[in-house]
Amino acid sequence: MKEPKEEGGSPSHGVFIVVLAYALFSTLWILLSDRAMVLLFRDADTFMQASMVKGWFFVAVTTALLYFLVRRLLHNVEDAHRHKIAALDDRQRTLDLLTAVVESSDDAIFAKDLRGRYMLFNSAAAKALGKTVGEVIGHDDRDVFPLNQANDMMSMGLRVLATGQTETNEIVLDTPSGRRTFMATKGPLRDASQRMIGIIGISRDITERKQDEDRLRLWAEAFSRSGLA
Repeated sequence: MKEPKEEGGSPSHGVFIVVLAYALFSTLWILLSDRAMVLLFRDADTFMQASMVKGWFFVAVTTALLYFLVRRLLHNVEDAHRHKIAALDDRQRTLDLLTAVVESSDDAIFAKDLRGRYMLFNSAAAKALGKTVGEVIGHDDRDVFPLNQANDMMSMGLRVLATGQTETNEIVLDTPSGRRTFMATKGPLRDASQRMIGIIGISRDITERKQDEDRLRLWAEAFSRSGLA
């Protein structure tokens, strides 16, 4: 999600405008007022009094100028700050919604960085493995699964990173509730600029379905051998 552009420019740009305006006004005032004073006042005493008045007038005018310029700058900074806060609030709402979706799923949802370390691991995934989310985040498959199973899963992830294509495979994992079969889909994880930053995946426990398929297959084979088919 792209953040809205800040209106009024950056604070440094605003400061530059204030300084430039002040410098321009001061330069023009000095050049033009001194020439006018020489032309208007020939008497030394009158010239000195006029110079004092000119000095006080310069202070008053520049003070007012600085006040309005700084006030405008502060308004722009506050406006930009409000836009940034609104963008951050919008992003937080999006993240909260995404978190709610991920956590409400009964399927295992996860994401890994380019080195295979878990960046996201939802509660369903942690429950299936009998671990806490904190025990998994920051670790790779070798810290979570038996080595042979971990190597198979990491190989699948490396293929996804190499090809940029999504893969779906059945994997068998040892869990606290026994050996379970999962249908795992993994694909490339990209940032807003479409640069690949890792992989994202979802795994569904299909153990019962596989068991039903095996029972049906055995029943069909037994039925066929019985000669009744």
